[in-house]
Amino acid sequence: MPTILVINSDNQGDWYSVSDAPLALGRDESLLAELLDPYVSRKHLEVRLDPRDGCHYAVDLGSRNGVIVNGVRVNRFKALHDGDLLQIGHTLLVYAAQDIDHYRTAERMIHKLAKRYRNLIAQIDEAAEKQRRLALLTGTNGFRAIQEKTRVSETQHGHVGA
Repeated sequence: MPTILVINSDNQGDWYSVSDAPLALGRDESLLAELLDPYVSRKHLEVRLDPRDGCHYAVDLGSRNGVIVNGVRVNRFKALHDGDLLQIGHTLLVYAAQDIDHYRTAERMIHKLAKRYRNLIAQIDEAAEKQRRLALLTGTNGFRAIQEKTRVSETQHGHVGA
């Protein structure tokens, strides 16, 4: 069963199994995946399985700030693949195709991903402190630049790959 991992913000360390039933993420406290981010809509994103092709899709639920997957804004929905980076508000999520059924496994994966995207997380944290909206990942050139900075930084610090 695939998993959504939260790699930053007040929810860092949370993870949610994605089953055949849709998983809604947002600020609404009635949601299983409640996110504590003022830039996230009450019901912001849904991860939904399409039984026709067996793929999970990120579906924007009409959020104000949108959903961004791998640097590209989602118009309505987008198929998810292992390792996809999603941004909603100031919160970064990673879609993992494998099942994470053990706390230590999830903890290690989240720690690894947070290290990989530390430059991006620092920029998001700065925007949050200044209470600014953020569209860091919009546009593939900007996303590639952030990825490249991350790779260079990882190489300099002896960490290569995720």
